[in-house]
Amino acid sequence: MRRLLEASDIHVRYGSAEVLRGVSFEADAGEVVGLVGPNGAGKSTLLRVAAGLQRAAAGSVQLDGRGLDSMTRRDRARTLGFVPQDTRIDFPLSVEQVVLLGRHPHGRRLSVDSARDFAAAESAMARVGILGYRDRRYSTLSGASGSS
Repeated sequence: MRRLLEASDIHVRYGSAEVLRGVSFEADAGEVVGLVGPNGAGKSTLLRVAAGLQRAAAGSVQLDGRGLDSMTRRDRARTLGFVPQDTRIDFPLSVEQVVLLGRHPHGRRLSVDSARDFAAAESAMARVGILGYRDRRYSTLSGASGSS
């Protein structure tokens, strides 16, 4: 399998508190990885570092064989998507529309979604088993802000 994501010796501090110390992990293409731990263990911090949304004090992240720091934001967005569970979306978007947001780095500015974008979104939803939710409002999903 192809190595898709690799984080090595990640260190993160919030002020004087060291949240992550020497954390490493690998994820291969097609692999499903679970990140489990108690509240405050640094799971969300590690995901933000791996997505390039937060800088680590030390360590490195490789995305598809390239150093995350050497990639432009657009290149990262074309390869990796990140939607935290507590994302608040105040618009009545469907699950499919939220998935299609991940296609925007692949188009030109202010372009409309193409047939290729819809096909890619459908494929992604099928791969993770949510195709049956495509027309459901995103805000009604478990874990979505405002859901019950």
